[in-house]
Amino acid sequence: MSDIAPYPAAELTPTAVPVSELSIWSTASLATVTGVGWALLNTPSSTRMMAFPIFVLGAGAMFGLGLTDIARGRDRHFARSLLVAGVLWSLSALTASSAPAANSVGHVSQWCIELAIAYLLLSYPSGRLADRTARALFGLGAWLVGLLFLPTALAGQFPNPSAWSRCTSACPHNVFSTGHSPLTVALGVIVPLRSALAVALFAAIAVALMRRARRAERLLGHLYVPIATCAAAQSLILAVYFLLRAAAPDSDATRMLSWIFVLSLPAIGVVCGTGRLYRRMRTATVLERVARSLKGSSTAAQVRVGLADALQDPSLRILHSFPGDSRGWVDEAGTPVPLTRNGADRRVTQISSGSWRIALLHDPVLAEDRSLIDSAGAYALAALENQCLADELHASLRALAAARAGRLTTEQETREKIERDLHDGAQQRLLALRLKLGLVATRLAGRDPAGAESIRDLENDVDATIDEVRSLARGIYPPLLARTGLRDALRAAGYGTSIPTTVHAEGLNRYEAEIETAVYFSCSEALQNAAKHARTATGVTISVWQDVDLHFEVRDDGAGFDQRSPSSGTGLGNLRDRLNTLGGTIIIQSAPGQGTVVGGSIPIA
Repeated sequence: MSDIAPYPAAELTPTAVPVSELSIWSTASLATVTGVGWALLNTPSSTRMMAFPIFVLGAGAMFGLGLTDIARGRDRHFARSLLVAGVLWSLSALTASSAPAANSVGHVSQWCIELAIAYLLLSYPSGRLADRTARALFGLGAWLVGLLFLPTALAGQFPNPSAWSRCTSACPHNVFSTGHSPLTVALGVIVPLRSALAVALFAAIAVALMRRARRAERLLGHLYVPIATCAAAQSLILAVYFLLRAAAPDSDATRMLSWIFVLSLPAIGVVCGTGRLYRRMRTATVLERVARSLKGSSTAAQVRVGLADALQDPSLRILHSFPGDSRGWVDEAGTPVPLTRNGADRRVTQISSGSWRIALLHDPVLAEDRSLIDSAGAYALAALENQCLADELHASLRALAAARAGRLTTEQETREKIERDLHDGAQQRLLALRLKLGLVATRLAGRDPAGAESIRDLENDVDATIDEVRSLARGIYPPLLARTGLRDALRAAGYGTSIPTTVHAEGLNRYEAEIETAVYFSCSEALQNAAKHARTATGVTISVWQDVDLHFEVRDDGAGFDQRSPSSGTGLGNLRDRLNTLGGTIIIQSAPGQGTVVGGSIPIA
C-alpha cells in the first residue's frame, strides 16, 4: 500500500456530470442491448428461451448500476468500468447466434470479459488500480488475453460449446480465421495452458484481495471480503467449467455451469454495487458519529480526536492553513509543520474550500475509500472553519466590550469630576456671593431700605441658582449613590418626583460603579418618563433584586402607549446602549390604558 496513486486536493463543490457523457453512455448501452437482443430473438427457440431472459436481466443490472452512478456523478471511474464490462458481456451473448460474424464477435468478446472481470475486482471500490499488486495482476491478465486468447481467433474454429451456445458440431465458422495460422498446430497446448493460467490469475486476485482485506480489517476490511470471495468463486468456476467442457461437453453439468459462468459478471457487478451502497451508508454513519462527537465550539484537538475515533485511525493528524495565517501549515496546537509527501505508513489528503485548507495525515487504507475520507475531511474543515470564525468573533466581541467598558469608565470619571467641580467650584462661589449680598443688604438696610430689599431679591435668585446647580450635580452623578449604594439613591430619586414612588431594593450588595450607575440612571430615566408621559398614573414602583444577574423594574399604572408607534426621544435608546455595553438587556412592555413596565438585567458574575 506504499505506492497508492496520489489524488488532487478535494474541492467542496458539487461535481457536475456533463450531459454529453451520460448521453453517450446511454446511447451506447441502448444500442448494444437493442442489437444483441434482436440477434437473440432470431436464435432457435431452444436457445432463445434461456438466453434472452438471462441477457435482459444481466444487461439491465450492469447498465442500470453504471448509468445511475454516471447520472448522479458518483464513483464515475468504477461506473465507466462497469459499463464497458456490460458492453463486452452483452456482445459475448452473440455466441448464441447462428450468424458467423455475430458468433465470431461473441467469442472474442467472451475472452475479453475475463479481463473486464479482473479489472472490476482489482479496482474496487474506486475504479482505479490503486496499488502495484493490482496493476501487476491486471497487466498479467492483459498479457494472457493478448497473447494466448485473441491471436487464436486466427487459428480455425473457436472452442465449443461456448457459454451461451450448446453448439458442439456444425457451428458457425470463424470469420477471423485465416486458415493458415501457425497457431493452429499449437492449439492443443495453448488452450489448456491459457485455461490453467486464467484459473491461476483469478486465484491470485482472490489472494491479493484477501491480503488487502486483512491489512484494512480495522478500517475497510469488511468491504473487500465479498469481492475476494467473488474472485475465488470465479477461479473455481473457470477451473470446473474448462474441465467439464473438455471431458463432457454435452452433459447437463456443463450446461448448468456454463450459465453460472455467464451470470458471473452480472453477479460481480451486483456485489460491487451493493458494496458501494454499503460504503455510502457507512460514510453516513461515520459522519453521524463525527457530528455527535463534535460540538459547535469544538477545538482543533477535539475535532482531531472525534475524526480519529470515527474513522478508527488513532494516528490521524489534521494540519490546516487558513486565510491570513503566514505560518503555512500548522497543527492543532498552532505549531508550523511541513506538509510531508505520501509514505509507506501515512497518506496525505488535502481538503479545501476557497482559501480554507486542511490536510489529513491518515492510514493509507482510508485512501481506498475516497468518498469516505473526503466527506469526513469536509466535515472537519467546516468544524475548524467554524471554530476559527467563532474565535475571531469572540475576540472582536471582547475588544468591543473592552472598548465600551473603557468608554463607560471614562464617562463615569467625567461625571464624578463635573459633579466635584460643580460642588467645589460654582456652588461654593454662589454661596459666597449670597453671603456677600446678605452683608451688603444689612449695611444698606438703615440708609436705603428699598435698595436693601432689591439685594434681598437677588439673594433669592442666588438661592434658586444654587438649588439648580445642586440638582444638576445630582443628575450628573449623585453622591449618595457613591456613598451608600442603589437603595438610598433610588429612594432619593423617588422623593424628588411628582408621582408617589415606592422602592423595593432590599438585600442588595455593592457593585462596580459602572453597574450601579447603569441601573440608577435606567430607573431615573424610566421614572422621569412616567412623570412626563403617564398623565393618569397614581404611583410608580421601582424594584431591584439580585440572583445570578442584577435585575431592575420600573412599573407605573399610567396611560401607557402603543409600542408599534414610532418612539420619540433618545432616552430609552441611550438606556439600551448603556445596558448593551455591560452585556445587559432591557425590556419595555406597554399598551394603551395598561401602564408601562421598563425592566432589564445586567450580569454581575
